[in-house]
Amino acid sequence: MPKPSNGATRNIAFCVPRPRVGQEVAEDGTVWLLVPRFRSRWMQWLQKRLRKPHIKVKLDELGSAVWRLIDERRTVHEIGRELEARFGERIAPLEQRLGTFLGMLRRTELLELPAAEAQQPTEPS
Repeated sequence: MPKPSNGATRNIAFCVPRPRVGQEVAEDGTVWLLVPRFRSRWMQWLQKRLRKPHIKVKLDELGSAVWRLIDERRTVHEIGRELEARFGERIAPLEQRLGTFLGMLRRTELLELPAAEAQQPTEPS
């Protein structure tokens, strides 16, 4: 699970991931992320003039499945349950692998993980 800079762990189970880059999906379902060559504002004018303005990052089968499930409505927990139903033991340990993958995407600024406080379960009274 990704750790914020203050050293405390963050529970991302009820975060709703939001992609920050484009994608291409191949016929076999493989996802290619389209990462801009330049991210700084002052280089964006050059970005538009390049023949290949993006770097393509190919995701494996599990990464592609996770990316396709990110729809800005599902929480990380819901994505995990979908993956568990689809892949079963192949994805074990699910929470660790999913947290690591999403944390890596967040650190490289390919994904946002804002909290979805309205969707968090409440304690029964």
